[in-house]
Amino acid sequence: MNIVRIGSIVYTKKGKIDCIFTIVSENPDPLSGKITNTSPIGSMLLGKKENDRITINTESGIIEYIIYKIK
Repeated sequence: MNIVRIGSIVYTKKGKIDCIFTIVSENPDPLSGKITNTSPIGSMLLGKKENDRITINTESGIIEYIIYKIK
């Protein structure tokens, strides 16, 4: 079973929108989807599996991501 860790490419859905994140330990590039394991989203994704959900509180409201694939 795949679990999100540093180096993982995580395919998520935010509502009807696909969001792909690559978890890195340094040199993030949010515009290309590279986020660090210590960022708010990255830290919440670590250790999760396919079909897990994460919920993040932001200034503009609550955002929910559903993980549908991990590479």
